[in-house]
Amino acid sequence: MKISKLFCQNNHFQLFDDDSFIQQQIIGVCTRTECKEKLVCVECQDTLHKDHIGMILSYEQLKEQISHRYSDIEITSLNAELLSQQFLCLHKDLLDSISKVEKQFTESSILYQQLEQTQNIIRLIQSDRYYEIKNEQFHTFFQVIQDKALDSQQLDYLVKLIQSKMEASIECLDQLNQSINNQPQQYNPQNIVNQHISLKKIKQFYLQNPLDYTKIPKELNIQNYGSIKEFKNENEIYHGEIDDKAQKHGKGIQIQKKGDIIYEGIWVDNQLRWGQKTQFNELQECSILMGCMRDKKLNGQGIKITSSGDLYKGQFTDDKLNQEGYQVTSNGEIYKGSFKDNKRHGQGELENRDGEFYIGAFKNGKKNGEGYMNLKNGDNYSGCFQDDKFHGKGEYTAKKDNSKFKGSFQNNKKEGNFEIIYNDKSLETGTFQNDIRHGQFRYYPPNQQTPSKVVQYNNGKVCK
Repeated sequence: MKISKLFCQNNHFQLFDDDSFIQQQIIGVCTRTECKEKLVCVECQDTLHKDHIGMILSYEQLKEQISHRYSDIEITSLNAELLSQQFLCLHKDLLDSISKVEKQFTESSILYQQLEQTQNIIRLIQSDRYYEIKNEQFHTFFQVIQDKALDSQQLDYLVKLIQSKMEASIECLDQLNQSINNQPQQYNPQNIVNQHISLKKIKQFYLQNPLDYTKIPKELNIQNYGSIKEFKNENEIYHGEIDDKAQKHGKGIQIQKKGDIIYEGIWVDNQLRWGQKTQFNELQECSILMGCMRDKKLNGQGIKITSSGDLYKGQFTDDKLNQEGYQVTSNGEIYKGSFKDNKRHGQGELENRDGEFYIGAFKNGKKNGEGYMNLKNGDNYSGCFQDDKFHGKGEYTAKKDNSKFKGSFQNNKKEGNFEIIYNDKSLETGTFQNDIRHGQFRYYPPNQQTPSKVVQYNNGKVCK
């Protein structure tokens, strides 16, 4: 029986009763490169992926991430079969041509040897040295002079003509050989990385994220800058196009000798103007920055991706995301809003893999200031935040009964005087201490100014 791709293929089942069960549904995809189990169900998540659960994306999150990363890509197909046919046809034609040259050379060589032998026999006869001529040599001799009806001048001419044909065949093959071996060097950055990068992690990350040269800015999209060269010094290795002054100019890749940084893209007057920078940091994490470059740093609209699965897109200044941007983290968070030096800073929207979302102010990468947050259990909070926690004046609404808690919060806990407004418009006032009722609470029925009930609490317990 064929198993649907929507269900787990690792023998993980959801039981309904003793007699019925169904395969667990796939809830997402694992993005960790080293992990071979890509389709994930709830049980897979808690067993096979428990040490990297943050790298699992739902299909919706995967679509969101891919859509932003490849928003303007044009998918093209390579007709490999047609190219293979063209190659095989040219290969056959080339072999046929070589075979013809070889045949002509062989025939000329045989005839040349016969004529040379004929000349030697003539000299031997003229000098009365018949005894040196063997039977088969006489056979060849009479064959040649009778077939060709040669006189002395014709024989000499024919020898020179055949020699010329043999030399022409050799020259033909020599030119073909030079044409193949001396064709212009091709720009091949992947080959250079394989040769000169020893760090397996940065090599693998680079090869998985090749630079898309179809996105070159129009002002830099010149087809032929110059010849392809490769040169080295004590600090770097460069492979790519150069100008007539031997400066980096055109498509090129530069590798630092330590092997921890790769610069690739379009160079103008020795400066990288557009492309990507692949680097390896002290935390053993690789990152790639793509876009317009100034002083080998990303400046302007660009993209940053990391080996841990993070994605940044927006306006960069010296390799850091600033102003408006977009971020997808390896643990499934999606952020749209303002940045300052790679940190969320200013107004923004944040959603996580559990369905929680926040709209409001950020500072130094954390929720700080006024904001609204919808929690995964359906409750919501509107008010002040500090370092990702409810802190200050705010209102917390519980989904189960639509009750609203208005007051002050400290580190996610209710602290101080509160009003509790219930769904039927009744009201309760009192004091919380460390998120626990403590002190006197008054209950007001709907549209009543006088409490109908007063209850005294001590650390959450009703005092009798």
